[in-house]
Amino acid sequence: MTWLAFWDMTRDGEFPAERFVDMTLRLLATETESTTFRYALACMSTTAHHYVAPARRDDVLRHVAAELWTLANAAEAGSDTQFQLVTAYLGYGEEGDAAFAANAHGLLDGTVRLEGLEIDNNFTWTIVQALTSVNEMTNDDVDAQLAKKETTENREFAYGARASMATAEAKEWAWDQALHNDELTNSQLEAVARGFSATPRPDLAEPFAAALAEADGIAKVEVAGPGFINITLDSASAAAVVDTVLAAGAVTDADKHLNKVNEYGRNDHLGGQTLNLEFVSANPTGPIHIGGTRWAAVGDAMARVLEANGAKVVREYYFNDHGEQINRFAKSLVAAWACLLYTSPSPRD
Repeated sequence: MTWLAFWDMTRDGEFPAERFVDMTLRLLATETESTTFRYALACMSTTAHHYVAPARRDDVLRHVAAELWTLANAAEAGSDTQFQLVTAYLGYGEEGDAAFAANAHGLLDGTVRLEGLEIDNNFTWTIVQALTSVNEMTNDDVDAQLAKKETTENREFAYGARASMATAEAKEWAWDQALHNDELTNSQLEAVARGFSATPRPDLAEPFAAALAEADGIAKVEVAGPGFINITLDSASAAAVVDTVLAAGAVTDADKHLNKVNEYGRNDHLGGQTLNLEFVSANPTGPIHIGGTRWAAVGDAMARVLEANGAKVVREYYFNDHGEQINRFAKSLVAAWACLLYTSPSPRD
């Protein structure tokens, strides 16, 4: 509770960011509860990357990286703590940090080993993107990694890795892919977007901020810190949209009775296509909460936009009954039933 109070104070600008970072590093050295540990890592990352004074940011990031690597090497072999620490460490790469580059390359090629740390397929690509984001791997290197095991998932990882490279060419490629490559899946598009925004150098974002500023209805665009572009809408242009919508044909109560709708924005761009839209899909192993209603509203709005573009939309609430959580839930039911049948002691979690 004390640490959370300091996090709230840091977020509100009432506690120095660097002091919070140092406090959290000390907490990580002793914390054993997994959820708290993960949350502390996330809060420290936000603070180090966004709240620390720009003039001090590079030094603080390198300090945090070094401390996380030390903690990872001291963590219990094969533990979740070890895995979380190494994963967090890979998010602190900076161009020119030779120690980071050596450790990441070593984890990838096996010359650096932490006892008990499993480098599976997903973690391999986490390392790859950590290296591409600091220009320690090229497109050819990414292609070579993908060629080892080309799957749908790995193609998605490769898109993200290419987009995360800290070069103007990589950002131009990612921008073009996001806007013009209609063959990208939703997951691949998300990977490109994450990679595009992953490099915290303002100079790489400036050309795209300038391009956005030329769009109609935009009053101002500015690069605001690592990974953020602030867009200010022109209030007069925003208000004018209402007139445009009404001009397309206002719908009276009588029109509604005849199922007539306003024609603004309607077209046949997706005509003849049937789309399956999955939304809400709350986790069946956890409680239903207010977030589910938010996604219901967002999902239904998306469905109506697609329908306005001519598509036939099938709405689906996907019952997520597959995965590790469900497997554990099933095993717990079997174990509980065995306890009732044979009066055996309950197994440990």
